[in-house]
This record gives sequence, C-alpha cells and structure tokens, in this order.
Amino acid sequence: MNPEYFIQLVQTSKEYKGYTYKSVNTSSQNILYYFINESHPDFKSYYLKFFSNKPDEMGELSDLKIQRELTISRVIRENLGMYTPESIYLGKDDLGYSALLQEEIRGLTFDVLINGYGNLSPEKLRTIACEMGVCLFRINELSSSYFGDVCGAADRFSNWADCFTQDTTKRLKVALNKGILNQGHVDYFERMLSDTHLKRDVYPPSLCHCDFNPQNIIVDPDTNKIAGIIDFEFAKYWIPAWDLVRVNAAFEYQGVNNDLRNGFFKGYSSSGRMNTDEIKLQINYYKPFESLNYWIWGWEKPRVQDDIKEDIKRVTGIPR
Repeated sequence: MNPEYFIQLVQTSKEYKGYTYKSVNTSSQNILYYFINESHPDFKSYYLKFFSNKPDEMGELSDLKIQRELTISRVIRENLGMYTPESIYLGKDDLGYSALLQEEIRGLTFDVLINGYGNLSPEKLRTIACEMGVCLFRINELSSSYFGDVCGAADRFSNWADCFTQDTTKRLKVALNKGILNQGHVDYFERMLSDTHLKRDVYPPSLCHCDFNPQNIIVDPDTNKIAGIIDFEFAKYWIPAWDLVRVNAAFEYQGVNNDLRNGFFKGYSSSGRMNTDEIKLQINYYKPFESLNYWIWGWEKPRVQDDIKEDIKRVTGIPR
C-alpha cells in the first residue's frame, strides 16, 4: 500500500508542494505515513493514517473508529481547549482504503521522554505525568446520558454493570473461539463480573479515551508541557476507572517507576473526585479485564504470545 492520493496532492497542489514522505512503524493495524516539507520546516506537517478494510480482533470496522476519531477530537478541542489533531477524512472512493489526513502536533510523545530522550530529570517527568493526570480528569468530566459507544445508537445502557458485562462477554467469546483462553479462564472472569464491586460503581457515564497512555500524549520539548493528545478511535462513554487502569497498564509495560505513576495519580486526584487509595482500588479490580484486552490484541503477534500465556496463568491462577 502506498499514499497515492496524497502524492497526487503533493504533485498538483501549491499547498503541499515540496513535501516528502516516509513510512512510520506502528504497532496497530493502521498504516501510517509522515509528510514534511524539509525546505520549509515552519510549514505544517501531516500524518496520513490508513485504516484496514478488515475488522479488528473484536470484529469492529474502521469506519466506526474514524467516526470516533473525528467526533471526539473535535469535542475535546472545542470544549476543553486541549489541542487535538485537525483531520480530513479521505474516503474509499479516493484511496481504496479509509484514511485520515491529520495535522501533526509538534513535539515528542511522552513515552519517548520516559525512555530517556531529552535527558529530563525525574522531577520534570513526574511533573508531566501529573499534568497528564489533570488532562485525563478533565476529559472524564465530559458526560453523557448513557453508557456505551460515543457514536451510533447501538448498545446503549442505563447502568454500568450491564454495559461492562456485555462488552466483557463478547471479549471472552472471542478469546475462547481463538483458543486464547479455556473454559476455566472464562469462568474466572465470569466470577469477577458477579463481584459486588462492579455493581457498586455508580459513576455517571464519562467520556473515556480508552487508550490514554504515554504514546498518545505529545509534549512540547521546549516547555515540557503537554502540547496535545491524539488517537480517539476507541473512545466510549464508560467510567473513569477504565482510563485509569489503561494508564496504569501502560506505565507497567514500560517499566516506569512508582514515583512517576504516583505523579499521574496525584494529578488526577487533585480534582477531588477520587483520592489515590480509591484510584488504586479501582485499578486492582479492573486490571484483569484490561489484561484480557491485551491478550486478544497481541495473540496473533508471535513475539508476545509466550508472554501472554504466562500472563494468563499469573492473572487467573489457571495454567494456559
């Protein structure tokens, strides 16, 4: 696959004259190209993101992800004043694939800084993590009248327990059919779903990014402030705990120290909605379910399959 449509724009449009492109490695199903005008470094740069025509691991089509990306990016930009990418939808008629042309937010992703690029001090990294927590709280403050998807009328729920149980049941069915889990593992999760904790979660439907992690946080390297937030294709009206457990998992996968993670907790809890102990209580309950999502996502990737098998045993106590 190549970015033929944008190349045609480059060749025929004054606006894009002088742009060159390169492929960008990505762990998702999406194929990404980066466009930059090196002769005019102050010009805007762009990403061209191709979405697969095939359904993802959960059978979800790309058009719904694109709709979420466009809708929620605009909602956050207009209601919270946070910078999110402005995008142009390029349909299948033009490319044969659905795609978004997105303006680049200049800066570095937070995970790059965490991994040592820029040699930021632990205190500066902690300050960014704290700001990340504040940003997530503000996103979670945007609410809805229902639990469920942010786009479309299907699968809307009046209570959280029914919403989360249906979503998890779908994922367990996929995991069982793919041979990721056996019935004993499924029984473990069904017992978790019957736990009173799930029914005690009475938070109102909150806007959740659902992939809020350091890779999707852009930091201005000059100010060490968050410059923008990207990737809203999984957004839902769920409860804040799901975003919190996702952030925690991302920090753990990267081997981030507790001091940095606690900086994030401090920023989020400064709102007064939850204290740090409450955040950790929520994470402990939802952590196995976040792992389930990771197992389904990573199962077809040989490099992580053995790790997933070990993780299944660790989480459920049942050998894979």
